[in-house]
Amino acid sequence: MWDDSEQRLTQISEEYVEILGLSVNEFKARFNRTEAYATLVHPQDRERFLANLAEYIEHRQAYTWEYRIIRPDGEVRHVLESGIPVIDDHGKLSRTCGILQDITERKQTETEILMAKEEAEFANNAKSEFLARMSHELRTPMNAILGFGQLLQFSDENLTEEQKSGIGHILAGGKHLLQLIDEVLDIARVDSGRMELTSEPVSLQHILSSSLLLIEALASSHSVSLCKPDETDLFVNADEQRLRQVLVNLLSNAVKYNREGGTVAVDVEPVEDGFIRINVIDSGHGIRPEHQSQIFEPFIRVSGPNNSAEGTGIGLTISKRLVELMQGRIGFDSEFGKGTTFWIEFPQAVVVTKSDMQPHASASAALAEHLRHLKILSIEDDHANQELIKQVFEEMSSAELTGATNAEEGIELAKTTQPDLILMDINLPGMDGLEALNVLKADPATAHIPVIAVTAAAMREQVQQARDTAFADYLIKPIDINRLITAINTVFQDN
Repeated sequence: MWDDSEQRLTQISEEYVEILGLSVNEFKARFNRTEAYATLVHPQDRERFLANLAEYIEHRQAYTWEYRIIRPDGEVRHVLESGIPVIDDHGKLSRTCGILQDITERKQTETEILMAKEEAEFANNAKSEFLARMSHELRTPMNAILGFGQLLQFSDENLTEEQKSGIGHILAGGKHLLQLIDEVLDIARVDSGRMELTSEPVSLQHILSSSLLLIEALASSHSVSLCKPDETDLFVNADEQRLRQVLVNLLSNAVKYNREGGTVAVDVEPVEDGFIRINVIDSGHGIRPEHQSQIFEPFIRVSGPNNSAEGTGIGLTISKRLVELMQGRIGFDSEFGKGTTFWIEFPQAVVVTKSDMQPHASASAALAEHLRHLKILSIEDDHANQELIKQVFEEMSSAELTGATNAEEGIELAKTTQPDLILMDINLPGMDGLEALNVLKADPATAHIPVIAVTAAAMREQVQQARDTAFADYLIKPIDINRLITAINTVFQDN
């Protein structure tokens, strides 16, 4: 207990002075007054301690302070001091009743937790940066492979059947490699907790139609028939993009692990708890009972009598994690020798069907007539990608294309040539595409020019950051030529 009128301790416990590393007699002899006690406070905390003390004496309110003390043997301890004022009959502060707690171990634990958290955040940030870099570095050469392959395919009237077949193999192999890249990056995002999903009502009619459309060519090449489901007006709560990813994976597996002349059927049914189940049923070889417990494990492929189907062995692992992140359920039933049914379930959503839920038509193979004489500026540092853009417009329109290999050059060309449209990479040497966009939009001479990002920056956070800016659209490499044409048409239709 402190006597505030004399600024000294009048009553003190052995536990109190033990925290300070002193005996009661030592304390009374050397530190019994406020100014002497303050010398025990760590120099870095002393000014704050004295300021708190002065404020307490002035306002006379209960307090709790944290500070460090240095014991006579040099050991530093963290303490928590709490006190309440005792006011005399004249309304003056006469004494303070307080306690002192040693909280050193708690502070050490807090510090360790904070350090562990910072290390985990650093590791996650490093992983995200690595994934972003890998995505960019892998997608950039794939853009040239698939882009020029598409151009050759568009010119197939001048090719022999053997050349057409070769181009088909190039495109198929490139698309497969791109799928593997995306799958490996996806599982890394899920494992690091960086996968962001949205939940919204999704039309099952729309999602099933679009997913089956993506599988038609694969089914045809494997001589597998697709049995389309009856039309449905049901909706589920899910992330549309990721639900389609899961469905396409289940459908492609049902085709690849089927038998020649087999079938893949899809049906939809309500189940318990207000969920809707989507069944993907194949007539393939089924899964051996001893393999069924491993089916969702990564890098394990248990196809049946042979393991010739292509893939990474992580598609089902990613699908399971995505379904669970969307608050859904996934499972399967299989009888070896007769086939397998994979099913996914999601909460039913009740909405009014909108006309804009119908699948979009594919883009035209050529630019609309009124877009044929555009002046386009392409800002791209990769020579192969710059050449690809050039050939796309030479092949499909009489658009005038100017190229720049860095942002600074591109900004100057935009001012002097006044293009109708700018196609811009994000990862440019020196000033990046985001900075360049800000410069263009801040200059009255170029602010009106629409800018479409064409980039290998495909991480979700990168895409979101770019979509929050003034880009007219954001296209991820490898470029889909039809998608590029659609984006350009949309920009000028809107204008």
